[in-house]
Amino acid sequence: MMASRRRVLTAAGAIAMTAVSAPHIVRAQTRGQQPGADTPRILIATCHTATPSSLGMDVAEALRGRVQSENSVRQLYVLSRNDINNYLTSSGYKADSALSVSDLKELAKLMRADEILDCTGAKTPNGLHVDARLLLARDVSLAQPLPGVDARDAGDAAKRIEHELADARKALPEYRKCESALRDQKWTEAATAARAGLAKDANSTLSQLCLMSAFQYGKAGPDSVLRIAEAIMRSDSLNALAMRNAVDAYMTKADTAKAVQTMVRLSRVDPSVRPTLLTMLGALNKPEVALPIANEMLQDNPGDPAVLRMRFLLLASAKDYKKALTAGEEWMKADTAAATADLYTRLIAIASADSQPQVASQYAARAVQKFGNRPDLYMMYAQTLRKSGQLQQSLDAAKRAVELDPKVENGIPLVIITYGELKQTDSAFAWARKVVAAGADKNAVGNALLSSVGVAVKAAQDTTGKDALQMRQAWMNAYQLASVVDSIAPTPQVKLFVGLSSFQVGLNALQNLNKSRSCADAQLADDMWSASQIALPQAAAYDKNTAGQLMGAIQQYYPNIAPAKKALCKTTTRSGTKH
Repeated sequence: MMASRRRVLTAAGAIAMTAVSAPHIVRAQTRGQQPGADTPRILIATCHTATPSSLGMDVAEALRGRVQSENSVRQLYVLSRNDINNYLTSSGYKADSALSVSDLKELAKLMRADEILDCTGAKTPNGLHVDARLLLARDVSLAQPLPGVDARDAGDAAKRIEHELADARKALPEYRKCESALRDQKWTEAATAARAGLAKDANSTLSQLCLMSAFQYGKAGPDSVLRIAEAIMRSDSLNALAMRNAVDAYMTKADTAKAVQTMVRLSRVDPSVRPTLLTMLGALNKPEVALPIANEMLQDNPGDPAVLRMRFLLLASAKDYKKALTAGEEWMKADTAAATADLYTRLIAIASADSQPQVASQYAARAVQKFGNRPDLYMMYAQTLRKSGQLQQSLDAAKRAVELDPKVENGIPLVIITYGELKQTDSAFAWARKVVAAGADKNAVGNALLSSVGVAVKAAQDTTGKDALQMRQAWMNAYQLASVVDSIAPTPQVKLFVGLSSFQVGLNALQNLNKSRSCADAQLADDMWSASQIALPQAAAYDKNTAGQLMGAIQQYYPNIAPAKKALCKTTTRSGTKH
């Protein structure tokens, strides 16, 4: 029935009904006798057919007649076709409509039916085939499938189905006893009643369902529940209750593979469990199973934000990055509230993993535009710009991140490193002084600046064995760089670089004295080793052995400097005479 036509069945049907003469066969059942207060009432509605035809109505009417003829009005009261059609037409349906299970439940409630016989019919080369199910009106998930029948015509089909219905109904009294015991939490009595029902009809799905519930609530263990649930599913592939209990039992046994398989089956029967299934599959990392289900759900409900979200997560989990990015955009389009900082972070990561730094940078730009006070997003923006080769823009974004939070992870190092790559050492030092003055962690700044000092020290070490003046200049460069860093953010490690580089410059000058006989070399050796002796004791906290070795060398050779200075450096008296 088309959704645009569909109306909810209401009591208006009863109000709108007028006295209607019952068909002859109904009068035959009720002649001289009325149903008792406890007489069960059964609703037999039009059978479903693949194509519009009178087949569904013919089979249903033949079934009503056959059930009436085989049961007294005190045994089972069959609701008439006229009464059913009056309720349907007063509620906006066509007479003799084939109803969905949920609509059958509403109709049964209005007509005070206790049981429902639902059926599906199809023409065959030799006649027709009919499948039927006995449903309990109070809960249509409690169903008893009847064996399918192949018949010559509607009358022949009705005869065969009525026989199967009668067998199935034999177990109903014991089933009701089982239900009553379940309500009273008498699990053993419930199981006993269910077994009695199975003794009357070994194929009684209803008795099996009640026995399964007795095991479930009575904590008989997952194996007992599974034994019954699997038996029900074998005979009734559409039984949602059995599937639900089986899923719970499999999960209790930690058999996730079978739990997922059964949950997939359940989702085909009961679409309402699909969100739960998707969550389960996501947790179990089964995107290849979950994605087709998510796509089916979107066909049923296009633009559903919850399903769009799940599809995005599943595609990301499956590492189908391009589709994941598209799914993320569709989710944000359907639900503007979905565009959170977390989602942008995920999209940036996905684009980066897909080797699309420019796309990642675009997402990061959108993120900082919307969440301008988030230093972590500015850092992501800086990193994506860096990967795109936009160093100056990356530097600006990283500086903004540190401005928002001086302690943002990797913020200070990224700024310093990028300044170095841009050959802007002086700017790096100026920025470092600024952020330290603003309260940034000196150790973090110092450690970030150390990389440039380390490069200079390495360059000086590589001059060993080369021209003495070239080597001295390289070590002097390292000393000057280390001294600037030390003045901004002193650390034991930078003290070691200061001590090492000043020692090397002093040693070079001392070794060159025999050749140069220069006062300048003597003075330089004195100045450098004095600086080294100041720095090295503090450097010992970082590298005690190296600092100790350098201090030992200075103590051994430093006494040679003073005589050299006395010999090479002339002093000037007040009268201007040189001595």
